Amino acid sequence: MKITFLKTKLKSSLFVFGFLGVLACGNANKNSARKNTEKERELSAKVNDRAENKEKLVSLLGAFGQGRDNILRHFHQDALIEFPYAKSIGTPEKLNYLEYHTYLTDILGHFDAISFSNTRIYPMNHTETFVMETHGEVDLPNGKTYRQDYVMIVEFLDGKIYRYKEYWNPLEIKVFETSSTNDLKESLKKQ
Repeated sequence: MKITFLKTKLKSSLFVFGFLGVLACGNANKNSARKNTEKERELSAKVNDRAENKEKLVSLLGAFGQGRDNILRHFHQDALIEFPYAKSIGTPEKLNYLEYHTYLTDILGHFDAISFSNTRIYPMNHTETFVMETHGEVDLPNGKTYRQDYVMIVEFLDGKIYRYKEYWNPLEIKVFETSSTNDLKESLKKQ
């Protein structure tokens, strides 16, 4: 009788522990499923942010034909704008938002809208940073065409461009070196 009682007690203990184990596994699976759902939501939000930021970069290129304010609306108030090769032609390498405002005011009055083609946008590992390549062309008042290939590294913060680094070939600036466009180079040097 004692042996039967112990077997029954042992079986019911194992059953209880087994049942608790199943409950614990079930809760662990629910927690794991919740975590997976949260990760999926975060990933989905990042994908959406990435797509939106990519659209904003395309919009930025189009804004170069729509005036200074349309360009600036893409930039964060604390933005840093960099032109690493600008120093080689005597113009500033780094501009803050207000300096970029002045820069755009000076330069945009010297030519019509620049048209961009062959644009490629590459998102980096995190959604805030992109590399963009594009070709730009614009006809100048001196009758020449300014052609430039650009590589930009762009970082977003709060849906606006926070860091903008633009690489271009300073040798292409030679098309500005005539008397009718020399004032543009002088405007750029004032910055």
